[in-house]
Amino acid sequence: AARVAGAVGWVLACVPEYAGNGLAGAVLILKRDELASMRVLHFALAAAFGVFMAAAWVVVFVWRQMEESAKQLPFSGMWMPTGAAAAAALLWANPAVRELMLGNIMSHMYVFWTAGVFGVQWLGKAYFVGGAVAGVLA
Repeated sequence: AARVAGAVGWVLACVPEYAGNGLAGAVLILKRDELASMRVLHFALAAAFGVFMAAAWVVVFVWRQMEESAKQLPFSGMWMPTGAAAAAALLWANPAVRELMLGNIMSHMYVFWTAGVFGVQWLGKAYFVGGAVAGVLA
């Protein structure tokens, strides 16, 4: 089994990422009828959407906290709209900055998952599990 896993890893290392994504997309399209009838897939997609929304709520909360903190600075009314527009343009125009910011968001979400909230370790996990359950029930 380890030998097969090593061979698969070597093949995946040689295949360009876009080709692998294209192959995965083709397999999904070919199996669309079979996948559409799987209830497990529907629940998994709904749970993933719920976790995504829970993560988005964390990002929005952190963004609003940063905005409120920045409003306390002198002359913030003058530079805040320009700074926000420049940050958004830089985020979408530069892939390196986009990857850095997404990496920071993911690392904060990981800390939220492992360290918890307000010192309660299971509370971060409960938040994301609650988001998954809300996604399935919605």
